[in-house]
Amino acid sequence: MKRALVPLLVASFAPRAIAQESDYDYANGDRFGSALVEIGDQDRDGVRDLAVSCPAVYGELGGSRVWIFSGRSGAVIAQVGETFESFVGRSLANAGDVDLDGADDVVFSVGADRAEVWSVAHGLLLALSAPRWEHMFETTVGSPGDVDTDGASDVVAGAALWSGCDGRLLRRLDSIGELARDSTAMSIVPDLDGDGCSEFAFVVVDTSATHIVVVSSATGVELFRTPPIGVPGTKFVPQADGSYRQAPDFDAPERLRVQSAFASDLDGDGRQDLAACSIELESWRVLGIGTSSNAAGSVFELATGPKDGWEPRLIGGLASGQPPNALLLCSTFMWVSAQRRALGSDAIRWEIDAHDGHTSEAWGSISASASVEDLDGDGCREIALGVVPDGDVGFPGYVQIRSGRDGVVLRELDRRSALLQVHARR
Repeated sequence: MKRALVPLLVASFAPRAIAQESDYDYANGDRFGSALVEIGDQDRDGVRDLAVSCPAVYGELGGSRVWIFSGRSGAVIAQVGETFESFVGRSLANAGDVDLDGADDVVFSVGADRAEVWSVAHGLLLALSAPRWEHMFETTVGSPGDVDTDGASDVVAGAALWSGCDGRLLRRLDSIGELARDSTAMSIVPDLDGDGCSEFAFVVVDTSATHIVVVSSATGVELFRTPPIGVPGTKFVPQADGSYRQAPDFDAPERLRVQSAFASDLDGDGRQDLAACSIELESWRVLGIGTSSNAAGSVFELATGPKDGWEPRLIGGLASGQPPNALLLCSTFMWVSAQRRALGSDAIRWEIDAHDGHTSEAWGSISASASVEDLDGDGCREIALGVVPDGDVGFPGYVQIRSGRDGVVLRELDRRSALLQVHARR
């Protein structure tokens, strides 16, 4: 029988005491809500819970941490990863059950070159190197499942896949052919080859086209790739001999994002498909990607529109027990607004200003979104939105949980109220 991983640090299940914090933390633009993810039921009340990151920037007072909130009540369950390092939790994901205690763990980035896996019950489990992808700004984190079949979920940190059992390196992802030099983004997408593990989807750019390449997480073998999707910009790179070489311009306007939350049958062939968001210079597109053996990698358009400050995101499973079906458009020019639309339709289900109810005139943006459990009993899952300040403006970040059906605010979370809960329990 496999023995559970021995944690590196031991922490109690109850929220722990934190360093003293000043009013500076509340007033000067904390980044609470920069990333969020739904995780398993930590407090055993029958409802999945929510992890929210609050990364400090350049050594702000109060430091960084990831908060765990009850999905049922919104109460603080725990804090993990407290540190005074900057940019902790910019990337955050559900790590699956790494320590085999029956509850999901969380994995998040620590700066530009590390990641940590934490258990709510047992504390720090793994501190991992996160080797950089050459053309990726954010540190990728996530879990494809138990790739090495030892019973524990394994973890992606940067350009590498690590064993959740003992932290050993399983595979360098950037050693897979052209992915080593040309990838600009990576996502973990649902299992497509029937081995029980999720797959890796890479956005690969060369001088003539952009492709999405799907690779088995278990074997590293390419499963399929799309035909060219858009034409990236190019630039001329000076060489040592004084000549110039044409190369992809990774700062060109078009950028693709593969969204693992969306995995329903889009083309009617009975198999789950993938979807990607393409942000172009003047417009956006949502693309479906076929996965059946006779149509693997085929691309079809699901939605499109003028950019006009909007950036598309796909929200999965809003109708309980139904496949994902919603497109959330978030404004990107510092207006905190969003629209929910049904894919394949221009009809707007609801439109909101996420600054409603706030007295601050400061500008911010929606930095993260996720589908979470049905809170109002209408049979539709809800949408969690993380709102953070832009630049050095002075309002604190917050998370709103809104009805997936009509956009009404059901709950709001922020760091100050979370801290007050923790202090009241001392």
